[in-house]
Amino acid sequence: MAVNLDSLGHVLEASLDPSKNKQAELAMLQEEKKPGFSIALLQIVAADRFSSTARLASALYFKNYIKKIWTDEEGRHKLPPDEVAAIKRELIGLMISVSSNIQYQLGDAIGVIADSDFWQRWDTLVD
Repeated sequence: MAVNLDSLGHVLEASLDPSKNKQAELAMLQEEKKPGFSIALLQIVAADRFSSTARLASALYFKNYIKKIWTDEEGRHKLPPDEVAAIKRELIGLMISVSSNIQYQLGDAIGVIADSDFWQRWDTLVD
């Protein structure tokens, strides 16, 4: 089942509400299992139709998700190759197009990816 951006945006906003965050955290764990989850987070960050709160929550979740899921103990990507390629292709451009509070979160994610992949598996980082 694909990720529904509107639903995910609502869950992300709920994750910041103390009265709803436990349920939201459980919902996010289910969402993580869906194909394209990381890309969906970036789409929310990029989309002006979502509130600044949802966009920041999405960037925060993306950063933490990348820290948790990027590679296994042997350095192999845990995400599908097409998702890894899409993240690398879109992340830098997205980071320079968003507000500074979101840039900081995406910058941390870029650092995690670069530590793992630069330069051998991410030779386009400095293009």
